[in-house]
Amino acid sequence: MNINKIWHEQPIKNKFMLISMLIVTCSLFFVSTAFFVNEFIDLRNAYKKELLTISKTISNSVVSSLVFNDKKTAEKIVSNLSSLEQIIGIAIYDSNNRLFAMYKRKNGDVKFDPKFEKKLGFNFLLKSVELSESIFFEGQSIGFIYIKSDLSRFYIRIKTLILTIMSVIILSIIFSYVLLNKLQPLIINPIDRLANLMDLISRQRDYTKRAEITTKDEIGYLAMVFNEMLDTIQHHSLELERYRKHLEELVKKRTEELMEKNKELMNELKERKKLEEQLVQSQKMEAIGTLAGGVAHDFNNLLTVVLGYGELLKQKVKNDGALSRYVEHIIVSAEKGKRLTEGLLAFSRKQMSIPRPINLNEVVKDTQKILKRLIGEDIELNTTLCDKDIIVLADYVQIEQILINLVTNARDAMPKGGEIKIETSLFYMDEGFISRYGYGEKGYYGVFKVEDTGVGMEKRVMERIFEPFFTTKEVGKGTGLGLSVVYGIVKQNKGFISVESEPNKGSVFTVLLPIFESDVSVKEEEEKVVKIPLEYGKGETILIAEDDDSLRSLIKIVLEQFNYKVIEAINGRDAIELFKEKKDVINLVILDVIMPKANGKEVYDTIKEIRPNIPAIFISGYTSDFLSSRDIAIEHLEFIQKPILPTDLVKKVKKVLEKQ
Repeated sequence: MNINKIWHEQPIKNKFMLISMLIVTCSLFFVSTAFFVNEFIDLRNAYKKELLTISKTISNSVVSSLVFNDKKTAEKIVSNLSSLEQIIGIAIYDSNNRLFAMYKRKNGDVKFDPKFEKKLGFNFLLKSVELSESIFFEGQSIGFIYIKSDLSRFYIRIKTLILTIMSVIILSIIFSYVLLNKLQPLIINPIDRLANLMDLISRQRDYTKRAEITTKDEIGYLAMVFNEMLDTIQHHSLELERYRKHLEELVKKRTEELMEKNKELMNELKERKKLEEQLVQSQKMEAIGTLAGGVAHDFNNLLTVVLGYGELLKQKVKNDGALSRYVEHIIVSAEKGKRLTEGLLAFSRKQMSIPRPINLNEVVKDTQKILKRLIGEDIELNTTLCDKDIIVLADYVQIEQILINLVTNARDAMPKGGEIKIETSLFYMDEGFISRYGYGEKGYYGVFKVEDTGVGMEKRVMERIFEPFFTTKEVGKGTGLGLSVVYGIVKQNKGFISVESEPNKGSVFTVLLPIFESDVSVKEEEEKVVKIPLEYGKGETILIAEDDDSLRSLIKIVLEQFNYKVIEAINGRDAIELFKEKKDVINLVILDVIMPKANGKEVYDTIKEIRPNIPAIFISGYTSDFLSSRDIAIEHLEFIQKPILPTDLVKKVKKVLEKQ
């Protein structure tokens, strides 16, 4: 049955009656529903209020009985509720939750628990309602009251209410129908007359006829307009046709313009939303990065002490195999903490790096052996290198760290084995790419991709993968810092990273780093580790200024073992005073950059005025950008980043003294 067709075939009279009755019925229904809900809530609240009043009255009456353990009086008080037919039962419990007194209506369906284990408040059941409350005396709970009341009166009121509402609705519908049936001719008859006239003119093509105007309402206005239209049709039919065609062209043109403007607006809104999301993500990353950089200082001080004393202890127990293993575990754990700190700093883009021109192809080649050991035999590793050298300005170790982290993630995404592809290429980023993806600057970029055939990721996971400590791995199988570190390193090197993935279709991570433009050819050489023999000092005197007592003591012990004399200063002002006092015997100063009363750079500037050629070594656990924000420039001075190993400290001291 085609309802739409039936509707269109109905006369206006039937449509008018049907629509009017539907409106009346719907209005009555919603009003009645609202009234019923309101009355229902009022009745429910009235029952609650009544029970609360009874509860408060009984609670106040049995306070003295509970205080003096007078059960008879309490039984007498609660039995007075027999006059209230709606009360099924009531029980009083003492402060130890034991049943103290009770009343139960004859044939009352209620059982009292020997111990009070009810949940406080109201509990509406199908046929009854329960109330449980504490009994207080001087602000302290001395027992509990439990009341159960039936809902027979409630349902009687509800039934009466429903019958009343139904009666009102039925009578209202009948009255509305009768009234509409009487009034509808006033509206329908003039429309019928006008419709019949229009039908007659249409069939006879007699444009001399005119509609009779008997009213001044919309129908009269319609008849007047119809007459004017007949005049226009009669005298200007050709002109009307021409205007009609012209109007169609204007409408079509305007519609096309509006559609184009709407398309531009939608694109602009999408772009704005994308930029807002990028801004929020950037602010969130920056906030966590700032936190990571701040934590690094104190954590590096602790790691320096642990590693330092661990190395000293290791030298003392060389001949004891068991103790040596214990000490080695301590040092290994501290080294893990050191790497964790480096990861946090890399994420926050505050890690001290050594950027230099490197060839991405060479980095991938050199890292292949490490990567093959990481992934296992069930995963195939394939590399495709660009036929041209791809020179970028970056820290070699950091780029290696990116590859290791991405390949490790790819391995974990393929528990049953698979294939990992690494590809390097050159890419020119143009305005079209920037407009499409919303990031980047025009120019050439070195690109390396890491693609796997693993389980892939859903969109909601992809949106959070670069957040620190976010991981989908099981507990104990990841810190959630791997991709955060990758993100931080890429941003630190002014690059970009993107990811494409679908569930069960693998993932592709793409890293873009700006090409280093230089006429100088770059050849990667293997780094040679130069071992400096740890010779003893010649009794030189060293002034140490460090506000951390544990770290200062460690540095003193290490230097004294290597035949150096040590003078300790607990802050910047103390260091200046001690130097003034013993300026002729001090050969070197070791200064913590951030100290109370005067920072290391201020101390150094002051003592240089006393002895301009005094050598100095600066140490700090703070990041380089934090020091720069405090206007502490130490780029061209000797510097050691915490945590400090004893051997590294002695090497640096020996190097600086020999240079002097």
